[in-house]
Amino acid sequence: MNQNYNSYCGGSPTVNGTYYDDAGSEIDGPVVGGSGVFYITATELRSDSCASSITVVPVDSSATIAVDLAKDVQLSSPPLGGKYKIECTDSEGYVSETVELNSHSGAWTFGYYVQNQCDGLFDKIRVHDISSATFGKGNKNGRAFIIDYQGLNADPGQMRLISGTDTPLSGDNLVYTANTTSAYSTNIYYDAIPFEMLRTYESEP
Repeated sequence: MNQNYNSYCGGSPTVNGTYYDDAGSEIDGPVVGGSGVFYITATELRSDSCASSITVVPVDSSATIAVDLAKDVQLSSPPLGGKYKIECTDSEGYVSETVELNSHSGAWTFGYYVQNQCDGLFDKIRVHDISSATFGKGNKNGRAFIIDYQGLNADPGQMRLISGTDTPLSGDNLVYTANTTSAYSTNIYYDAIPFEMLRTYESEP
């Protein structure tokens, strides 16, 4: 059931089942004459037909099958939509913004517009999309990026992701967070040393 739902609908679901014998007592697994209740929970926010119009059709069973849809049991929150911009602040306090990007835009698009539309950052950053690791599979639960500065001889201000003006980000209880991790500070983060060759002294080959 998990594989079938995921192949047609996605959402990386979890499926839990409870089984009963013909007397209505809960048992460990399915039996002839018994019944079962299955709970399909999609870990990705969704608002499509897979959450609102599921139909189960018996193929070679005479059993009665009933389906309670998400709108009757627990309606999913709206998935992330709309557009966002990236706000950049340079070391002198000058603020610049990118154009509005679709909520599903990834690291390449993020990096391209930051390098071309934020002051002084061309060829100075590398962007990593960690949305799946942070919010689960897909881009509908939230977006998260790491911006790695490279060869920038300045201390820029905090880069922020902000909602679009013409097409604002949409979803329930949107939360924006941003922080800077500095090498050699109190943060546990160090860049690799370029072209470094580490070795130990040995008296024998």
